[in-house]
Amino acid sequence: MTANECPGDAVISQFVQAITNTSKPTTDHITSREGKMLLREFHKLIIRRGALYSKVTYGDVERLQLVLPSAFREKAMTCSHNGMEHLGREHSTDVLR
Repeated sequence: MTANECPGDAVISQFVQAITNTSKPTTDHITSREGKMLLREFHKLIIRRGALYSKVTYGDVERLQLVLPSAFREKAMTCSHNGMEHLGREHSTDVLR
């Protein structure tokens, strides 16, 4: 699924459209918690290989962090948690980041 094919995730679709049109959304159009967070990080958002990413820096290293559609987040967390011998939600979240 590419960034343009996220009809079930209105927030991601809105930001993909904004990046494609090179126009930052206004706060009037953003109501969700996730949308407000993405709006604050708008300058870090890019589309690569058809997916929405955020540029994140860990120490001196800049990486791309995939912005998952909400429908896949719980599954990603469950798979990460189960694949690491049940190390706990907080540790699993750190690994996913």
